[in-house]
Amino acid sequence: MRTPDDRSDDDTEWWDSPAAPARRPVFRVVAAALIAATVAAVGIVVYRGADAETATSGSADANGSRVPGAVAPDPVVLRPLTLLPPTPVLDDVFSARMMRFAIALGEDARALADAEAALATEEIRAALGDRAFAALKDDLAAAKLAEKAPVNDDASVTALEIANAKLDNALLAARLPYFVDTSVVGNADGTKRIVLLNQYTIESTDLFASGEARVRSVRLRRIDRLNWTDTTLGFVKAHHAYAVVLVDRIDNELTNFVFPALADGAPMPLGASVEPDAGGSASIRAIADRAGSVVREELAALPGVDAASTQNLGAALGDRRALFARWDKRLEARGGHTRAPSAVLFDAGPYEADLRGIVAGEDFDSLRRIQARLAAPALSQLVSAVQDEMTASVERHEVQHRLDQIHAVAPPKRLDTMIPPGQGPGPERTREHITAELSAYVAQLARDSRMPRTIFTLLFRFLADESKRGLAEAYVAWITTEELATELGVRDALPLLHDGALDENRLAVAYAGIVSAPGPGLAAAAKRVWTRLFGVELGALSAAPVEAAKR
Repeated sequence: MRTPDDRSDDDTEWWDSPAAPARRPVFRVVAAALIAATVAAVGIVVYRGADAETATSGSADANGSRVPGAVAPDPVVLRPLTLLPPTPVLDDVFSARMMRFAIALGEDARALADAEAALATEEIRAALGDRAFAALKDDLAAAKLAEKAPVNDDASVTALEIANAKLDNALLAARLPYFVDTSVVGNADGTKRIVLLNQYTIESTDLFASGEARVRSVRLRRIDRLNWTDTTLGFVKAHHAYAVVLVDRIDNELTNFVFPALADGAPMPLGASVEPDAGGSASIRAIADRAGSVVREELAALPGVDAASTQNLGAALGDRRALFARWDKRLEARGGHTRAPSAVLFDAGPYEADLRGIVAGEDFDSLRRIQARLAAPALSQLVSAVQDEMTASVERHEVQHRLDQIHAVAPPKRLDTMIPPGQGPGPERTREHITAELSAYVAQLARDSRMPRTIFTLLFRFLADESKRGLAEAYVAWITTEELATELGVRDALPLLHDGALDENRLAVAYAGIVSAPGPGLAAAAKRVWTRLFGVELGALSAAPVEAAKR
């Protein structure tokens, strides 16, 4: 599940000509280089053109189809389990030693040998247990082979994915709270492979049931310091058995897109082309305004949340946003910009160190005062409550991806008119991607009892922000919006696309009509839409069974 901010260079527009519905963009993983330079945290000030190109592909969402040779979950992890606490030895393994190994891949042979030896000690064997220790060694060996293989060698990539899946199986079976993810990308000119190994701690885990199917979810926080960034809120991979939720990325999504809408009268940030100074249409700006009111209404209704706290949180983040915007203007002449904070509370020290001499000292005093406001207990309670709801919603999205791997869903018939079948591997992968995300997003809405209108709005950004309309998720937003509008009787907004262009006036009408439905009504409509699109009833999803503890 990715956000509208995760656009790859090969994304293409699909509605800017009379022939738009027939166009078939091909989505591919765009190569990017990464980790040679440093193990330190990424600098706060980003200077355009000054940094090495950074890998942003992270882990692709599963395409929803069954995969021959996929690694089955260990039976132990499909029963209730309680994770053990982290240990200093394993914290060092998964936050530092594996990071050094990842940096050494493809670099100096002696450094790689030293990094591998540092992961093969008897102390680590004792901490991991024999099975997980052997799986770790196999994962490292597969990473070395994949890095040395030709750029078009798919077999080595698959072998690495399988070795990585076996490692994560072994870690969970041993109840160890760590998770490793791998990706293989290419450099900018496609001449060299780069193997990415990123490490996480498992914050919590749950077991879900839908019919006879069982799905283990893991909520992860990143613990390495490699200089590349996850770009999805969660993922399911072809050879993995787990639904993965990236908690850090959810924090970022809430901090920069949801919480700023909580101030009185504030629009919801929908993307770069919707900002007040971006020259967007009046219809799109009206959507942003209505989205702000939707977020305020739904979040204020969550258990344990009060309207005053939502207003205070929104106002404080609005002040911080304005402060950073002022800094950006000062940095423009230097060819740079500030990296927005990825959490409500963060360490301001690196910002002061990077911006000293560029930003006035009183601005840092202002930032500290804003941070003190954000640290108030009532606001912390609000942030925690919304984080829990959002994380649970994303988790249901990823669990549906996994269910669709277990029992594949067929592409809906209406997709055939947009991207006809039988057009070759590229368009077929796009059809699979759209099918998978359509199933997961609509199921996510159908199973959300508390904030489905906010979740729909987050998906709708792929339509509202014209710079994102080339993403496969824009197809998902288009289909979902038209199907929900039909289901809820908002027929004067249809079709959204006519005469080769997206009608933004109709887009505004459709959005307003859909979010006017009460939350339970929207969720029920989404359930009917899922059934109509995929030809079977959406299965119930429940805890299976309730787990005794998270750790």
